[in-house]
Amino acid sequence: MKILPVTNYEKNRVPVFLLKESQSIEKHAFFKFLPKGDREYLLAFQKKSPIKDGHNHLVFLPSGGEAFLLGLSFKEKFNHRKAILAARRTVWVARRERAKNLVVNLEDLIAPDSPKNKGVFAEIIATQFEMANFEFVQYKTPPPEGWFFTEGIHVNADGNRKNLAEALRRGQIIGEEINKARILSNTPAGDLHPVSFAREAEKIGKDFGFAVKVLGRTEMEKLGMGGILGVGRGSAHEPKFVIFEYSGGRKNEKPVVLVGKGVTFDAGGLNLKPEHSIYEMHMDMSGGASVLHAVAGGG
Repeated sequence: MKILPVTNYEKNRVPVFLLKESQSIEKHAFFKFLPKGDREYLLAFQKKSPIKDGHNHLVFLPSGGEAFLLGLSFKEKFNHRKAILAARRTVWVARRERAKNLVVNLEDLIAPDSPKNKGVFAEIIATQFEMANFEFVQYKTPPPEGWFFTEGIHVNADGNRKNLAEALRRGQIIGEEINKARILSNTPAGDLHPVSFAREAEKIGKDFGFAVKVLGRTEMEKLGMGGILGVGRGSAHEPKFVIFEYSGGRKNEKPVVLVGKGVTFDAGGLNLKPEHSIYEMHMDMSGGASVLHAVAGGG
């Protein structure tokens, strides 16, 4: 998906009107760009069906275009957490209605407790857009029409467009790497075991220029890593311990260490877990997956 600043108002993008309760659509930044007939239609629509918190409307306009009207809570009740959820809901509704390209006004999502730095806020919102456009489909049969994902979101905001573009790109990279970690976490343990997990780490290291060291059973025995070795005895696959190293920081900068649990399936010892908890054990390596892609995103 492309997440970019608005350069001009194009008709092939579906405008998203994120409206707080009691807010007139006439006051929205996008309203003036619509043809007169569309403006009159939307005013009549809102008068007939006032937009409430949680409402999602796809409106077919007289001009042949479309518009989304998404209701938010009253201004005084709107907060940063609700802004994050509204960003995700925007993409969810677009995917449901199979809208390929959207245009969103960043100012609609700013709450009193949102970060005051607009670049930081834009980065957060871009991450939410990217995360909401994700679905784990690797093991599903595609529907006849294929999987649908939103292709582009253009973001309108006051201020420097270059700074906005950089912030949106940072946020999108974070979202992309989170989604890659989600793919690893959702992959069944039969396909993602210690050996394949280590192979993924080596690929990331090669792609982004990080040194990768993978310890096998022999190296871990020498280091007395009995906990990992004990868990690994319940698996047909040899245990692995992955170390990433990056030395591109400033000369006098203190090192940062990230530690993520990478047990691809907790198979060691006696099973003391209730039966309904077992199916989630393939996600026992989510911490490790997060570290891998935090490194990749930073690279």
